[in-house]
Amino acid sequence: MAFSIVTVYWGNQKNLDVFIDHCSTFTDDIVVVYIDLFGYNIVSDKAKIVYLDHRFLLDNGYAKTFNLARNYANNNWVYLLGVGKEITSIDQHMADRLNSSTAAAYSVMLEGDSTTKWLKLSNTEKTNMVGVIHEEPVPMVIMGKTFRMSEKVFATWKYTSSNYETEYEKNVCDGYRALSRLKWYHLHATVGLKVKPQSFINSMEILHKQWSNLHPGFLNDLFNTYEYLYSLDKTDLVEELSKIDIWRQYQL
Repeated sequence: MAFSIVTVYWGNQKNLDVFIDHCSTFTDDIVVVYIDLFGYNIVSDKAKIVYLDHRFLLDNGYAKTFNLARNYANNNWVYLLGVGKEITSIDQHMADRLNSSTAAAYSVMLEGDSTTKWLKLSNTEKTNMVGVIHEEPVPMVIMGKTFRMSEKVFATWKYTSSNYETEYEKNVCDGYRALSRLKWYHLHATVGLKVKPQSFINSMEILHKQWSNLHPGFLNDLFNTYEYLYSLDKTDLVEELSKIDIWRQYQL
């Protein structure tokens, strides 16, 4: 197959194996950037496992993390897919012609929802990932030429269930996901940027809907309350995240 699949993950082996087995029906090149929060020995004979310190994502955001991950892919075309999601169909005609395509990226769509598309399949020679919360590819400009982005739907996908070994593990995974996003929501909301990434604006709209019953200053209050977590090493971070039940209700 002419594309690779890349994911960033910090959960258990069981969930990852299900994800990898599914992905292997579409490609033989799968890259997993694994953030080790639990001391698990993650292995796979079907995917490349690249270990990453938990501070890298917290300090740099999602786009830089995925740019790093894309460097390990064998194919120029890379599909960004999260564990807990699976591809339900691909456009085989497009897939067979990816290497001759003039586009820089193609869209994917949640199965049954034609209203929203995400540019999750992109060419590493024609795009860079941007955005610290929700990553998205932007076309490069090479010798005055800007590559085009396509809204054609390359694939559809759906959510799958995630199984956690313990409630403790679920707490930590949910907490880390919230923490990795909250810092950037706070920074973008407070530094007074004149031009904000579209991905951030979309994310904030969703966040405001989720938190519609909370007062406007809550985002800053929440960040200030948990800012100390950024200074912790992995062991202390896991211990602290496992204690914070409040993260779970916000579903960041």
